[in-house]
Amino acid sequence: VGDHLIYFASEVKQYSSDVALTLLLVLITFTIMDKNFKAKYLLLFGFVGGCSFWFSHPALFTFYAAAIVLLFIIIRRKDWNLFMWLCIAGIIATTSITINYFVSLQSVSANKNL
Repeated sequence: VGDHLIYFASEVKQYSSDVALTLLLVLITFTIMDKNFKAKYLLLFGFVGGCSFWFSHPALFTFYAAAIVLLFIIIRRKDWNLFMWLCIAGIIATTSITINYFVSLQSVSANKNL
């Protein structure tokens, strides 16, 4: 991991969880590619992505960027079973985002004072 990233995470502590969760999602993505796209890692990807949105909004961009990369690889391989598992992981994460919005973000977006 780069020196600048470590410095950024230690100096600007409010963003250190964003960096940690982004790195975790990238690590899981590389693990999925390294382990030949096993279904259990795709489900782990979905659950970790879904949980990470509650702690870090930038993790949303990392998750979906990684999901698009995995999607292109799976389509190129024409492995429709893995495509199904990736869709399930996406549904898990998207459900978490939706719940997060209705539980905590909807009231913020409706507040005219912000």
